[in-house]
Amino acid sequence: MAVVEPSAELLLVYADPRVAERVRRRLGAPGPRGSRDGDAAGAASANAVSANAAAAGVTSVRAASAAEPAVPEHAPADAASALAFAPPPGQSEYPVESLEFALRRGLVTPRDVAFRGAPGWAAIRALERFALSADGTLLAPVDRVLAEAAELLPGPDAMAWRWLITRAPDYPGTFPQLCAEAAEAADAARTADAAKSAGADAGGRSGPGMPGGGPWTGTILLGRYARSASSGLPCIGLAREARAAVGLPSMTAWHVHSPGGMLGRVDADVLARVMPMLPMEALHGMLHGAALPLPLVLAVIRHEPKLAAVFASRVRRSAEAVRELSDLAEPMVNYGLLEHDPDPADSHLVHMATRNNAPRRVRLSPWIRDRLRESGSPVRGQLVHAVVGHHPDLLRAALREAPEQLGTAGVLRALLSLWECVGRAALLDPRVSSVLAPEAAAVARRAVRALDGRRVLRGEVAYHEHPLRRVAAIRANPELARRHVPAAFWPHVAAEHARDPLPREAVRTLARHRACPDAFGVDAARADEEAAAGLARRSRAHALAALRYPLHEPAWFVPADRVRPQAPWYVGALSDGLITAAEFVELTRPAERTLKAIRAFGVYFPEARAVAHEAVAAHAAKTIGDNPDAWTVAIRLAPDFSGTVPELLDTAAAVFA
Repeated sequence: MAVVEPSAELLLVYADPRVAERVRRRLGAPGPRGSRDGDAAGAASANAVSANAAAAGVTSVRAASAAEPAVPEHAPADAASALAFAPPPGQSEYPVESLEFALRRGLVTPRDVAFRGAPGWAAIRALERFALSADGTLLAPVDRVLAEAAELLPGPDAMAWRWLITRAPDYPGTFPQLCAEAAEAADAARTADAAKSAGADAGGRSGPGMPGGGPWTGTILLGRYARSASSGLPCIGLAREARAAVGLPSMTAWHVHSPGGMLGRVDADVLARVMPMLPMEALHGMLHGAALPLPLVLAVIRHEPKLAAVFASRVRRSAEAVRELSDLAEPMVNYGLLEHDPDPADSHLVHMATRNNAPRRVRLSPWIRDRLRESGSPVRGQLVHAVVGHHPDLLRAALREAPEQLGTAGVLRALLSLWECVGRAALLDPRVSSVLAPEAAAVARRAVRALDGRRVLRGEVAYHEHPLRRVAAIRANPELARRHVPAAFWPHVAAEHARDPLPREAVRTLARHRACPDAFGVDAARADEEAAAGLARRSRAHALAALRYPLHEPAWFVPADRVRPQAPWYVGALSDGLITAAEFVELTRPAERTLKAIRAFGVYFPEARAVAHEAVAAHAAKTIGDNPDAWTVAIRLAPDFSGTVPELLDTAAAVFA
């Protein structure tokens, strides 16, 4: 069998079918997989799978292997119902391989899965698991689909939520059916309660629901216990057999089917009503998905303070979210903010709160301070930011462990903080004086000898922390760019960089600061490809700067269960509307990688794929039209062509002008 030319089908999907067939014959290439002239054996095998499944009455086709799951290639009209979304019995992971394969083949779209997949709750969770990226975010196009699905959830209707929560993991229908039935069940329950209340009043009882007018004492499962709906006090927990007897999901089911992703999309007042109903396992399950929105994190912290640190660490980071969490003035919340490589401004805020003169001082516990000093700890890298705080043990550790990352300005800041919280004697401590570099040691000796040593230290700190001197220090040692910088720093660094460019590593690090101004960030993106990819979703200007660089070789997005990938920058930029799919076609290069990228992201972003397809097809119609010779030339040029797709088609057309 002839070898398929790599670019043939990438381009021929935009040609008239009859022209495409003529070109394939010239190239000696088979048709696309599943076509009449394609791989007949593969099609026969796929039909056999479908036929066998139908004969056996199977409605869920499970994955045969990670490489090529047993999803019928010629799928039924509603392919979403043919996929297995729920985990197999006794397992807690979602079989996303079959979903991935079906998306690649175009059998389903994310919207099909969210609105037509069954069981509905499992389909939503499987889609969340599939779309999880390495940085804890969801694929932006899938995130938009899930946000639309969340609009179907009950509003502030406690009865509907109680029905949904107790039945969602085992509900066999679709997600829209689940939400609709929850609302109907709540209405029916209210009608029944009203009738019961009317009958009770007629019979002389003083209240509804219980003989003799007692309060309603139904229980809501919460972890290993049940809580009384009237008092909120722990009651006797239900064993697994008892749960099954009353139709409630098991603890394993709750852990697997955690509603964190959906709950993160509802209003704060709804969260306040729903949180007491959730089993503890559902809360733990939230930690195995994407970063969580602030309202959900706040609701969990208020409901279960023991989970404050772990949920604070999983918040979707923004300046507003970090500020609101730090305003809680809780040590474990602040510790959580130090995890997962936070922005320098976040660490600065946490350590500033430990100062004696802070408006609401939040001391870090001995355990937290041990973690900051411990080798291999996930928060060890935040030790350099402790120089602004008032924990003497952390200040001494920073001076001992990270002098190169502090520089002279950071070391002097640490000495000033030690003096402020301990006094003059702190600088005479051998644990401090023995680790100082000559310049800092000379300043320390002068301060100790002076009558007003603190004023001397403050003057030296102000001198070395002047923006121009900070820029000069960063130029000499790019590691210093990792420290927090004040707002007054940015105009000076932009001017100095324009006068004499800073080292590339320093520019990359500074541009990643959340407070970095757009002007400096865009300049950094225009000068450095790696910086451009990391900053592309900040603004349209950043995205356009990233378009200047050649695309990397596109690859399929592999579900997070296996390799925890990260989608290319342009997927988020397209989903956010920073660039259009037509601009993507017009501006990206090389042409073959552009076509591969459209194919790759189209499986989970069909809207952008449709616009891109229309743009390529329109340009092809204007240039090479139905000329099979021109199509053949374009296909042969594509692998080595460095320009854009329109330039490739223009070149092929020019050959036969």
